Amino acid sequence: MATHLTMRRAGDRVPLSEKWGLNFLSAAGSLFRPGWYLPQQPMRTQRFAALGLALLLAPFLLGAGPGAPEEGTGVDGPDGPASFSFVVWGHPRDGDGEPPVHFKEILQRIRDLGADFVIVTGDCINGMYAKPKDPAVLNGDWDRFETGIKRLGIPFYIAPGNHDVNDPVTRDLFLERFRKPPYAFTFKGSRFIILDTVGIDRQTRGPTRYQPGRSNTWYAGAIPFDNYQMNFLREEAAQADAYEHVFLFFHHSEVWLESSSDWWTEVHPLLSGGPTRAVFSGNPWKGKYRYVERDGIYYIESATFPMPSVSELRRRPERARDSKFHQLDNLQFVRVQGSEYSIQTIVVGALSTPSLSQTYWDQVEEGRSRREKLLVWFNKRFNSYESLILLAVVGGGACLLAGAVLGVGVSRLWRRGRRRSATASHRE
Repeated sequence: MATHLTMRRAGDRVPLSEKWGLNFLSAAGSLFRPGWYLPQQPMRTQRFAALGLALLLAPFLLGAGPGAPEEGTGVDGPDGPASFSFVVWGHPRDGDGEPPVHFKEILQRIRDLGADFVIVTGDCINGMYAKPKDPAVLNGDWDRFETGIKRLGIPFYIAPGNHDVNDPVTRDLFLERFRKPPYAFTFKGSRFIILDTVGIDRQTRGPTRYQPGRSNTWYAGAIPFDNYQMNFLREEAAQADAYEHVFLFFHHSEVWLESSSDWWTEVHPLLSGGPTRAVFSGNPWKGKYRYVERDGIYYIESATFPMPSVSELRRRPERARDSKFHQLDNLQFVRVQGSEYSIQTIVVGALSTPSLSQTYWDQVEEGRSRREKLLVWFNKRFNSYESLILLAVVGGGACLLAGAVLGVGVSRLWRRGRRRSATASHRE
Protein backbone atom coordinates (compact mmCIF):
# COMPACT_ATOMS: atom_id res chain seq x y z
CA MET A 1 0.00 0.00 0.00
CA ALA A 2 1.75 3.14 -1.15
CA THR A 3 1.20 6.23 0.98
CA HIS A 4 2.98 9.50 1.48
CA LEU A 5 2.54 12.70 3.44
CA THR A 6 3.90 15.77 1.71
CA MET A 7 3.75 19.55 2.19
CA ARG A 8 2.89 21.81 -0.73
CA ARG A 9 1.34 25.23 -1.27
CA ALA A 10 -0.98 24.36 -4.12
CA GLY A 11 -2.29 21.14 -5.61
CA ASP A 12 -2.61 20.24 -9.24
CA ARG A 13 -6.16 20.27 -10.54
CA VAL A 14 -7.53 16.77 -11.05
CA PRO A 15 -8.17 16.23 -14.78
CA LEU A 16 -11.80 15.88 -15.77
CA SER A 17 -11.10 12.49 -17.30
CA GLU A 18 -9.60 11.29 -14.01
CA LYS A 19 -12.31 12.79 -11.84
CA TRP A 20 -15.26 11.27 -13.69
CA GLY A 21 -13.61 8.23 -15.26
CA LEU A 22 -14.09 9.47 -18.84
CA ASN A 23 -13.72 12.59 -20.93
CA PHE A 24 -17.28 13.75 -21.43
CA LEU A 25 -16.36 16.44 -23.92
CA SER A 26 -14.67 13.91 -26.19
CA ALA A 27 -17.55 11.46 -25.83
CA ALA A 28 -20.15 14.13 -26.55
CA GLY A 29 -18.14 15.43 -29.50
CA SER A 30 -18.14 12.00 -31.11
CA LEU A 31 -21.93 12.02 -31.16
CA PHE A 32 -21.91 14.82 -33.73
CA ARG A 33 -19.64 13.22 -36.29
CA PRO A 34 -21.57 12.80 -39.61
CA GLY A 35 -22.80 9.32 -40.32
CA TRP A 36 -22.14 7.99 -36.74
CA TYR A 37 -25.68 7.35 -35.57
CA LEU A 38 -28.12 7.45 -38.53
CA PRO A 39 -26.09 6.99 -41.72
CA GLN A 40 -29.20 6.80 -43.92
CA GLN A 41 -30.79 10.03 -42.61
CA PRO A 42 -30.14 13.70 -43.54
CA MET A 43 -27.40 15.52 -41.60
CA ARG A 44 -29.92 17.67 -39.67
CA THR A 45 -31.84 14.57 -38.53
CA GLN A 46 -28.62 12.93 -37.40
CA ARG A 47 -27.60 15.93 -35.35
CA PHE A 48 -31.00 16.37 -33.67
CA ALA A 49 -31.06 12.67 -32.77
CA ALA A 50 -27.50 12.80 -31.44
CA LEU A 51 -28.28 15.95 -29.46
CA GLY A 52 -31.28 14.27 -27.83
CA LEU A 53 -29.18 11.23 -26.94
CA ALA A 54 -26.46 13.46 -25.47
CA LEU A 55 -28.97 15.32 -23.30
CA LEU A 56 -30.37 12.02 -22.00
CA LEU A 57 -26.94 10.63 -21.16
CA ALA A 58 -25.32 13.81 -19.84
CA PRO A 59 -26.49 13.48 -16.17
CA PHE A 60 -25.10 9.95 -15.97
CA LEU A 61 -21.85 10.77 -17.78
CA LEU A 62 -21.27 13.65 -15.35
CA GLY A 63 -21.95 11.58 -12.26
CA ALA A 64 -25.16 13.40 -11.35
CA GLY A 65 -27.41 10.42 -11.83
CA PRO A 66 -28.71 7.95 -9.21
CA GLY A 67 -26.16 7.10 -6.53
CA ALA A 68 -24.38 10.46 -6.41
CA PRO A 69 -24.15 11.70 -2.79
CA GLU A 70 -26.23 14.72 -1.87
CA GLU A 71 -24.84 17.85 -0.20
CA GLY A 72 -24.38 17.54 3.52
CA THR A 73 -25.87 14.04 3.78
CA GLY A 74 -24.56 10.53 4.19
CA VAL A 75 -26.17 9.07 1.08
CA ASP A 76 -24.09 6.22 -0.36
CA GLY A 77 -22.20 6.86 -3.56
CA PRO A 78 -21.36 4.41 -6.35
CA ASP A 79 -19.69 1.21 -5.17
CA GLY A 80 -16.46 -0.29 -6.38
CA PRO A 81 -12.81 0.85 -6.27
CA ALA A 82 -12.23 4.00 -8.30
CA SER A 83 -10.24 7.21 -8.38
CA PHE A 84 -11.44 10.16 -6.33
CA SER A 85 -10.21 12.81 -3.90
CA PHE A 86 -11.46 14.76 -0.91
CA VAL A 87 -10.36 17.63 1.34
CA VAL A 88 -10.31 17.66 5.14
CA TRP A 89 -10.77 21.14 6.61
CA GLY A 90 -10.32 21.65 10.34
CA HIS A 91 -11.35 24.51 12.63
CA PRO A 92 -12.48 27.15 10.07
CA ARG A 93 -13.90 29.54 12.66
CA ASP A 94 -13.01 33.12 13.43
CA GLY A 95 -14.88 35.49 15.78
CA ASP A 96 -18.63 35.99 16.10
CA GLY A 97 -20.03 37.52 12.93
CA GLU A 98 -16.71 37.05 11.11
CA PRO A 99 -16.05 34.80 8.11
CA PRO A 100 -13.87 31.72 8.64
CA VAL A 101 -10.10 32.11 8.60
CA HIS A 102 -8.70 32.39 5.02
CA PHE A 103 -12.23 31.63 3.76
CA LYS A 104 -11.90 32.83 0.17
CA GLU A 105 -8.42 31.41 -0.26
CA ILE A 106 -9.46 27.99 1.06
CA LEU A 107 -12.54 27.80 -1.14
CA GLN A 108 -10.42 28.64 -4.17
CA ARG A 109 -7.80 26.08 -3.17
CA ILE A 110 -10.45 23.36 -2.85
CA ARG A 111 -11.81 24.38 -6.25
CA ASP A 112 -8.33 24.18 -7.79
CA LEU A 113 -7.71 20.75 -6.27
CA GLY A 114 -10.83 19.40 -7.96
CA ALA A 115 -11.93 17.46 -4.86
CA ASP A 116 -15.07 15.32 -5.02
CA PHE A 117 -16.24 16.36 -1.55
CA VAL A 118 -15.17 18.12 1.67
CA ILE A 119 -15.25 16.93 5.28
CA VAL A 120 -15.03 19.63 7.97
CA THR A 121 -13.78 18.47 11.38
CA GLY A 122 -15.65 20.99 13.50
CA ASP A 123 -15.69 24.58 14.75
CA CYS A 124 -17.10 26.04 11.55
CA ILE A 125 -18.35 29.08 13.50
CA ASN A 126 -17.39 30.73 16.78
CA GLY A 127 -20.84 30.00 18.16
CA MET A 128 -20.94 33.04 20.50
CA TYR A 129 -18.89 30.92 22.86
CA ALA A 130 -19.44 31.67 26.59
CA LYS A 131 -21.86 34.48 25.67
CA PRO A 132 -25.63 34.94 25.70
CA LYS A 133 -26.83 33.52 22.40
CA ASP A 134 -28.35 35.58 19.61
CA PRO A 135 -29.92 33.24 17.01
CA ALA A 136 -29.64 36.00 14.38
CA VAL A 137 -25.84 36.08 14.78
CA LEU A 138 -25.57 32.29 14.88
CA ASN A 139 -27.75 31.81 11.79
CA GLY A 140 -25.86 34.56 9.97
CA ASP A 141 -22.55 32.79 10.63
CA TRP A 142 -23.95 29.45 9.48
CA ASP A 143 -25.50 31.04 6.38
CA ARG A 144 -22.18 32.59 5.40
CA PHE A 145 -20.33 29.29 5.83
CA GLU A 146 -22.91 27.19 4.00
CA THR A 147 -23.32 29.68 1.16
CA GLY A 148 -19.58 29.75 0.55
CA ILE A 149 -19.02 26.00 0.64
CA LYS A 150 -22.10 25.27 -1.48
CA ARG A 151 -20.65 27.41 -4.27
CA LEU A 152 -18.08 24.64 -4.75
CA GLY A 153 -20.88 22.46 -6.10
CA ILE A 154 -19.68 19.35 -4.23
CA PRO A 155 -21.01 17.50 -1.16
CA PHE A 156 -19.78 18.45 2.30
CA TYR A 157 -20.00 16.76 5.69
CA ILE A 158 -19.48 18.23 9.17
CA ALA A 159 -18.30 16.67 12.42
CA PRO A 160 -19.46 19.12 15.14
CA GLY A 161 -16.96 21.07 17.24
CA ASN A 162 -17.37 22.56 20.70
CA HIS A 163 -17.97 26.03 19.19
CA ASP A 164 -20.62 24.72 16.78
CA VAL A 165 -22.46 23.01 19.65
CA ASN A 166 -21.91 24.43 23.13
CA ASP A 167 -25.39 24.69 24.68
CA PRO A 168 -29.00 23.73 23.85
CA VAL A 169 -29.47 26.74 21.54
CA THR A 170 -26.43 26.03 19.35
CA ARG A 171 -27.19 22.30 19.44
CA ASP A 172 -30.71 22.76 18.09
CA LEU A 173 -29.52 25.11 15.34
CA PHE A 174 -26.84 22.62 14.29
CA LEU A 175 -29.28 19.70 14.14
CA GLU A 176 -31.73 21.76 12.06
CA ARG A 177 -29.04 22.09 9.38
CA PHE A 178 -26.87 18.99 9.54
CA ARG A 179 -27.02 15.28 10.15
CA LYS A 180 -26.33 14.16 13.72
CA PRO A 181 -23.29 11.93 14.21
CA PRO A 182 -22.28 9.20 14.48
CA TYR A 183 -22.97 8.13 10.91
CA ALA A 184 -21.08 6.71 7.95
CA PHE A 185 -21.34 6.84 4.17
CA THR A 186 -19.77 4.93 1.32
CA PHE A 187 -18.20 6.57 -1.72
CA LYS A 188 -16.70 4.54 -4.58
CA GLY A 189 -15.89 1.55 -2.41
CA SER A 190 -14.44 3.49 0.56
CA ARG A 191 -16.06 4.10 3.94
CA PHE A 192 -16.18 7.46 5.74
CA ILE A 193 -17.11 7.57 9.45
CA ILE A 194 -18.17 10.83 11.17
CA LEU A 195 -18.04 10.74 14.99
CA ASP A 196 -19.26 12.96 17.84
CA THR A 197 -16.70 14.04 20.46
CA VAL A 198 -18.84 17.00 21.62
CA GLY A 199 -21.49 14.89 23.37
CA ILE A 200 -24.53 16.31 21.58
CA ASP A 201 -27.00 14.11 23.49
CA ARG A 202 -25.05 13.86 26.73
CA GLN A 203 -24.34 17.44 27.83
CA THR A 204 -27.49 18.63 29.54
CA ARG A 205 -25.96 21.21 31.91
CA GLY A 206 -27.43 24.71 31.55
CA PRO A 207 -30.91 26.05 30.71
CA THR A 208 -32.29 26.44 27.21
CA ARG A 209 -31.86 30.21 27.46
CA TYR A 210 -28.88 32.11 28.79
CA GLN A 211 -29.34 33.91 32.07
CA PRO A 212 -27.34 37.07 32.82
CA GLY A 213 -24.46 36.49 35.19
CA ARG A 214 -24.46 32.72 34.71
CA SER A 215 -22.05 30.55 32.72
CA ASN A 216 -24.11 28.03 30.79
CA THR A 217 -21.52 26.89 28.25
CA TRP A 218 -21.02 23.15 28.03
CA TYR A 219 -17.72 21.44 28.74
CA ALA A 220 -15.35 22.24 25.87
CA GLY A 221 -13.20 19.11 25.95
CA ALA A 222 -13.80 15.72 24.39
CA ILE A 223 -16.66 13.67 25.85
CA PRO A 224 -15.87 9.92 26.07
CA PHE A 225 -17.85 7.76 23.65
CA ASP A 226 -20.99 6.27 25.15
CA ASN A 227 -22.23 2.71 24.58
CA TYR A 228 -24.21 3.71 21.50
CA GLN A 229 -21.21 5.23 19.74
CA MET A 230 -18.92 2.36 20.79
CA ASN A 231 -21.40 -0.18 19.42
CA PHE A 232 -21.59 1.85 16.21
CA LEU A 233 -17.80 1.67 15.89
CA ARG A 234 -17.78 -2.07 16.58
CA GLU A 235 -20.35 -2.62 13.84
CA GLU A 236 -18.33 -0.52 11.39
CA ALA A 237 -15.13 -2.39 12.31
CA ALA A 238 -16.85 -5.74 11.79
CA GLN A 239 -17.74 -4.86 8.19
CA ALA A 240 -14.59 -2.85 7.38
CA ASP A 241 -13.10 -5.56 5.14
CA ALA A 242 -15.92 -4.93 2.68
CA TYR A 243 -14.32 -1.58 1.79
CA GLU A 244 -11.11 -0.64 0.01
CA HIS A 245 -10.30 2.18 2.46
CA VAL A 246 -11.76 3.48 5.73
CA PHE A 247 -11.31 7.04 7.07
CA LEU A 248 -12.54 8.50 10.39
CA PHE A 249 -13.29 12.12 11.31
CA PHE A 250 -14.06 14.00 14.54
CA HIS A 251 -13.22 17.30 16.25
CA HIS A 252 -11.14 16.83 19.42
CA SER A 253 -7.49 15.95 18.84
CA GLU A 254 -6.87 15.08 22.49
CA VAL A 255 -8.85 11.89 21.86
CA TRP A 256 -5.70 10.41 20.30
CA LEU A 257 -2.96 12.91 21.24
CA GLU A 258 -3.24 11.98 24.92
CA SER A 259 -1.43 8.65 25.41
CA SER A 260 -3.66 7.76 28.36
CA SER A 261 -6.84 8.15 26.30
CA ASP A 262 -9.32 5.26 26.12
CA TRP A 263 -8.98 5.51 22.35
CA TRP A 264 -5.77 3.47 22.39
CA THR A 265 -7.23 0.66 24.50
CA GLU A 266 -10.80 0.50 23.18
CA VAL A 267 -11.01 1.97 19.66
CA HIS A 268 -7.61 1.65 18.00
CA PRO A 269 -7.55 -2.16 18.43
CA LEU A 270 -10.83 -2.29 16.47
CA LEU A 271 -9.24 -0.40 13.57
CA SER A 272 -5.75 -1.89 13.40
CA GLY A 273 -5.15 -4.70 10.95
CA GLY A 274 -7.99 -3.57 8.68
CA PRO A 275 -8.37 -1.09 5.83
CA THR A 276 -8.46 2.01 8.09
CA ARG A 277 -5.96 4.46 6.58
CA ALA A 278 -6.29 7.68 8.56
CA VAL A 279 -8.08 9.39 11.45
CA PHE A 280 -8.52 13.17 11.13
CA SER A 281 -9.24 15.67 13.91
CA GLY A 282 -9.61 19.46 13.73
CA ASN A 283 -9.10 20.92 17.19
CA PRO A 284 -5.64 22.56 17.48
CA TRP A 285 -4.92 20.84 20.79
CA LYS A 286 -1.13 21.06 20.53
CA GLY A 287 -0.69 22.73 17.16
CA LYS A 288 -2.23 23.36 13.77
CA TYR A 289 -0.54 20.26 12.39
CA ARG A 290 0.65 17.10 14.11
CA TYR A 291 0.54 13.42 13.27
CA VAL A 292 1.16 9.97 14.73
CA GLU A 293 1.47 6.74 12.76
CA ARG A 294 0.57 3.53 14.53
CA ASP A 295 -0.09 0.09 13.04
CA GLY A 296 -0.27 1.61 9.56
CA ILE A 297 -2.93 4.19 10.56
CA TYR A 298 -2.18 7.92 10.36
CA TYR A 299 -3.65 10.12 13.08
CA ILE A 300 -3.60 13.69 11.78
CA GLU A 301 -4.39 16.97 13.54
CA SER A 302 -5.04 19.64 10.90
CA ALA A 303 -6.52 23.08 11.49
CA THR A 304 -6.71 26.74 10.68
CA PHE A 305 -6.75 29.06 13.66
CA PRO A 306 -7.50 32.77 14.28
CA MET A 307 -4.70 34.82 15.82
CA PRO A 308 -5.10 36.78 19.06
CA SER A 309 -4.61 40.53 18.83
CA VAL A 310 -1.24 42.13 19.53
CA SER A 311 -2.65 43.73 22.68
CA GLU A 312 -3.88 40.36 23.98
CA LEU A 313 -0.47 38.78 23.47
CA ARG A 314 1.10 41.70 25.32
CA ARG A 315 -1.23 41.11 28.26
CA ARG A 316 -0.88 37.32 28.15
CA PRO A 317 2.74 36.48 27.36
CA GLU A 318 2.14 32.78 27.97
CA ARG A 319 0.00 32.67 24.83
CA ALA A 320 2.88 34.02 22.75
CA ARG A 321 4.71 30.75 23.40
CA ASP A 322 1.81 28.66 22.06
CA SER A 323 3.12 26.53 19.21
CA LYS A 324 -0.07 26.88 17.17
CA PHE A 325 0.66 30.58 16.64
CA HIS A 326 3.96 29.69 14.97
CA GLN A 327 2.58 27.03 12.63
CA LEU A 328 1.10 27.22 9.15
CA ASP A 329 -2.64 26.94 8.62
CA ASN A 330 -3.34 23.87 6.51
CA LEU A 331 -5.80 21.53 4.80
CA GLN A 332 -5.42 17.83 4.08
CA PHE A 333 -5.89 16.60 0.50
CA VAL A 334 -6.48 12.87 0.13
CA ARG A 335 -6.37 11.16 -3.25
CA VAL A 336 -7.50 7.57 -3.73
CA GLN A 337 -6.64 5.58 -6.85
CA GLY A 338 -7.96 2.07 -6.49
CA SER A 339 -5.99 0.35 -3.73
CA GLU A 340 -3.50 3.24 -3.48
CA TYR A 341 -3.92 6.47 -1.55
CA SER A 342 -1.92 9.58 -0.67
CA ILE A 343 -2.30 12.31 1.95
CA GLN A 344 -0.93 15.76 1.18
CA THR A 345 -0.77 18.79 3.45
CA ILE A 346 -1.89 21.96 1.68
CA VAL A 347 -0.62 25.22 3.20
CA VAL A 348 -2.97 28.23 3.31
CA GLY A 349 -2.48 31.77 4.57
CA ALA A 350 1.31 31.60 4.34
CA LEU A 351 1.62 35.28 3.40
CA SER A 352 -1.38 36.55 5.36
CA THR A 353 -1.08 34.91 8.80
CA PRO A 354 0.10 37.55 11.34
CA SER A 355 1.93 35.06 13.56
CA LEU A 356 4.32 34.23 10.70
CA SER A 357 5.37 37.85 10.30
CA GLN A 358 8.42 39.04 12.22
CA THR A 359 6.95 42.54 12.25
CA TYR A 360 3.97 41.20 14.22
CA TRP A 361 6.16 39.77 16.97
CA ASP A 362 8.33 42.90 17.04
CA GLN A 363 5.17 44.86 17.81
CA VAL A 364 4.26 42.41 20.58
CA GLU A 365 7.70 42.68 22.20
CA GLU A 366 8.31 46.42 21.77
CA GLY A 367 4.92 47.53 23.05
CA ARG A 368 5.15 45.77 26.42
CA SER A 369 5.26 47.78 29.64
CA ARG A 370 7.89 47.18 32.33
CA ARG A 371 5.45 45.01 34.27
CA GLU A 372 4.62 42.94 31.18
CA LYS A 373 8.33 42.50 30.40
CA LEU A 374 8.84 41.24 33.95
CA LEU A 375 6.03 38.74 33.40
CA VAL A 376 7.66 37.60 30.16
CA TRP A 377 11.01 37.16 31.94
CA PHE A 378 9.31 35.16 34.68
CA ASN A 379 7.43 32.96 32.20
CA LYS A 380 10.56 32.22 30.17
CA ARG A 381 12.39 30.94 33.24
CA PHE A 382 9.54 29.10 34.89
CA ASN A 383 7.65 27.59 31.98
CA SER A 384 7.43 23.97 33.10
CA TYR A 385 5.95 22.01 36.00
CA GLU A 386 9.44 21.05 37.17
CA SER A 387 10.63 24.65 37.31
CA LEU A 388 7.43 25.74 39.10
CA ILE A 389 7.84 22.94 41.66
CA LEU A 390 11.47 23.96 42.17
CA LEU A 391 10.36 27.57 42.58
CA ALA A 392 7.72 26.52 45.12
CA VAL A 393 10.25 24.42 47.08
CA VAL A 394 12.88 27.16 47.07
CA GLY A 395 10.32 29.85 47.85
CA GLY A 396 8.73 27.76 50.56
CA GLY A 397 12.12 27.00 52.09
CA ALA A 398 13.05 30.65 51.98
CA CYS A 399 9.76 31.55 53.67
CA LEU A 400 10.32 28.94 56.39
CA LEU A 401 13.88 30.13 56.96
CA ALA A 402 12.74 33.74 57.09
CA GLY A 403 9.95 32.78 59.47
CA ALA A 404 12.34 30.90 61.71
CA VAL A 405 14.81 33.79 61.79
CA LEU A 406 12.00 36.24 62.46
CA GLY A 407 10.59 33.98 65.17
CA VAL A 408 13.95 33.68 66.90
CA GLY A 409 14.42 37.45 66.72
CA VAL A 410 10.96 38.16 68.10
CA SER A 411 11.47 35.58 70.85
CA ARG A 412 14.75 37.15 71.90
CA LEU A 413 13.24 40.63 71.94
CA TRP A 414 10.31 39.34 73.99
CA ARG A 415 12.62 37.65 76.54
CA ARG A 416 14.83 40.71 76.71
CA GLY A 417 11.77 42.85 77.38
CA ARG A 418 10.68 40.46 80.13
CA ARG A 419 14.07 40.62 81.77
CA ARG A 420 14.09 44.40 81.69
CA SER A 421 10.65 44.48 83.17
CA ALA A 422 11.67 42.09 85.95
CA THR A 423 14.80 44.10 86.72
CA ALA A 424 12.82 47.32 86.93
CA SER A 425 10.33 45.71 89.31
CA HIS A 426 13.15 44.36 91.51
CA ARG A 427 14.70 47.80 91.80
CA GLU A 428 11.43 49.30 92.89
